[in-house]
Amino acid sequence: MRRLDSDNLILEPPTDTKPGPVTAYGHTDLSTVELVETTPLNNTEDSLSLSKLSATASPPLQEARTQLGRRKSVSIKQERLESPSGDIDVNVIYPSEEDLSHRYDGQSCSIAINGIRTSWERFAGIRHWILKQTGSPTYMVHNDTQGMTRDLANALGGMFSASLGHTLESKAVHETLELLRHAYSQGNQHVQLVLFSQGNIVAHNALTVLKSEMGPEAFTEAMQRTTIWSLGGPVHYWPEEVSERVFSFAHQGDVVPLLGRAKSMLLDWALPKAGFTYIEPIVGEHDGPGPAHHFPLYIRELPEMMVCHFRSQGAEGGKQLACRLTELLQHGCLGERMLEKYINAVHMVEDHFFRGAFFSQFERVEQL
Repeated sequence: MRRLDSDNLILEPPTDTKPGPVTAYGHTDLSTVELVETTPLNNTEDSLSLSKLSATASPPLQEARTQLGRRKSVSIKQERLESPSGDIDVNVIYPSEEDLSHRYDGQSCSIAINGIRTSWERFAGIRHWILKQTGSPTYMVHNDTQGMTRDLANALGGMFSASLGHTLESKAVHETLELLRHAYSQGNQHVQLVLFSQGNIVAHNALTVLKSEMGPEAFTEAMQRTTIWSLGGPVHYWPEEVSERVFSFAHQGDVVPLLGRAKSMLLDWALPKAGFTYIEPIVGEHDGPGPAHHFPLYIRELPEMMVCHFRSQGAEGGKQLACRLTELLQHGCLGERMLEKYINAVHMVEDHFFRGAFFSQFERVEQL
């Protein structure tokens, strides 16, 4: 069975290319789907189309027939990155024209890091989702899998010690470090981190190393142009210099963030003194197919979870959300279709003070 969201993106890449039933818009239908996909490491074109609708096709699927036949085009390239401490090979995903942010000018850097038990093929298979969020070329830092037991041991080690985590996941932490060093050395680049599960631990440990390298003043300046999306992660303490720019999300029923919270409760007395700030996760209901701890589903539900978080603050929350989104837009760090989802989510809010403040602030900044 193929599962599609309202943007015609696969939630779980199928293991074969045979036609089969499709689940779209929350409705299961017997329509057949054809999937054609080339090797992920090459320039890739994915085409997804409905070949037939059954007699009992659900109305949402009938209405979406033309949309579901749209062609998707995404490419992955291996590039050589010149960093201050040595050159490294990195994988970069490039969005299609409809995903590319209209304001992207090359002055931003987006990095995505996966969680445990994720092969490169599986990580590359969700590139469409990552590009929906970033809207710009994105570095894919692959946190390689070594089996469930070893992956869990590495994750636990990284949670309790940054230096131990650097040793256990040396490749992922090193690659993240080099990408961050490169980005911050550019002076005016905005850095966006999209982190899932153990990817949060990798990035946290890389930032901890970077903080000691750069010194207080330079690190603070770098964090002022950094945004972190923490999705289903066990890390809740982040460097205080970036704490106001961390958005942490947890699905109800996802046990991974709960593990991090239990660890944080044990270390509450020590971490604030060490220059870290506790970030309370924004909790949202898990209403999609598949498990609660799922990278694509977190990205899909980001707009609703963000709007739900800020709307509780009334008009001030509307202004803050507008400022956050416009900052990302100005740096070319938000996909156009993802922006549409944010705007639609705001329209659904009954609080007219929140809506009015959001659109007033958003339009004011857009006109600058």
